[in-house]
Amino acid sequence: MRQRIHIFGASGSGTSSIAQAVAEKFGYQHFDTDNYLWYPTAEPFTELRPVEERIPLLEKDLVSCNKWINSGSLIGWGDVFIPHFDLVVFVYVPQDIRVQRLKGASTSGTATQLCPAATGMKAQLNL
Repeated sequence: MRQRIHIFGASGSGTSSIAQAVAEKFGYQHFDTDNYLWYPTAEPFTELRPVEERIPLLEKDLVSCNKWINSGSLIGWGDVFIPHFDLVVFVYVPQDIRVQRLKGASTSGTATQLCPAATGMKAQLNL
């Protein structure tokens, strides 16, 4: 059985939701990259954490247990973690569906729960 899984995909593809559901069902620890990428702030996902801080934080958590799922993007900063993965899953969702998800999240006030980059994405997508 795969013990160390990385799930990633484009914003709004549901990687965090999938990872959380799998983790709960099969007893894995779930680590979402957004928790390492962003500082915890009053308005979430507004202040990026420097790479030199992210890497040791995520590494500490990943080595703390043997059975985990990491969700979200590591592109541009997390290549050091590639050797840790037993399985990598890319989630593809067509853009029109992802945009609809982001639109729905933006009107319901849950955009940052669906997609941490939703605030910036809303402007880019003219939502």
